[in-house]
Formats: sequence, C-alpha cells, structure tokens
Amino acid sequence: MKLDPLFQNVIDGTFRQFGAAVTLRRTEKGYDPISGGTTVISQTDYTPPASPPAQYSQDMIAKGLVSQTDLKVSLSAKSLPVVPSLGYTNSAGNTVTDTILFEGDEYPIKLITPHYAGDEVAMYELQVGK
Repeated sequence: MKLDPLFQNVIDGTFRQFGAAVTLRRTEKGYDPISGGTTVISQTDYTPPASPPAQYSQDMIAKGLVSQTDLKVSLSAKSLPVVPSLGYTNSAGNTVTDTILFEGDEYPIKLITPHYAGDEVAMYELQVGK
C-alpha cells in the first residue's frame, strides 16, 4: 500500500474541517506600451484547504529568523492545481507572483517549504508577511 495518497487525504480533510478560508492569488504583470509601465494581465485565485494563519514564536522572532508581522500558513497540495511560487518570468516575458489573501489582507510569500508524504508533496508551508 502506497501511503502518499493516504497522507495527502488526511491533510486535505483536516484542513477542510478545521482550517481557514485562505486564497492563493497568482498575478501576471506585463509591459504596457501605451503607459510605458506595467499592467495586470491576469489574476487567478485558488482556494485550497489551509491551516489558519498563525504567528511565529517569540523565540523565532527574537533570533531574527522571522519578522514580528510574519505569519505561517499551510496549504493542502492535493487541492491546489499549481505550485506556489516566490515569482518568476514566464515564456511571454511577463512577471508572475503569488500572494496569500486572508481576512481582507494580502500578504507576499517570503518562503515556501514543501512537506512530502513519500514522493508526493502533501502540503506547502508558507511564510508570508508584509
């Protein structure tokens, strides 16, 4: 019996039952020749099951590992059709960035840590903050 799907299902189900409404927003920006600046080409929102965003420990803050305003949130990989990204340039030369939306605030992603169940990613732990 392969355990990868079992652990993915456990995480997905737990976040569905006890998690929070969190959105991963992917924004693509490109050059606007009329204005000479950048413009939003597209935005796509994904709402995977997620853990409630939580503050980091005072110990981690005191050691300078995270900022006072940083939050930790985990997303179920099973229900997320994309891999979270810190940002990249796509084949069209446009900039693509991901952010997290929670309770009306938008947070840039600072760090992404995938957690595996065997060979498959079960969840993504994100450090987000303004």
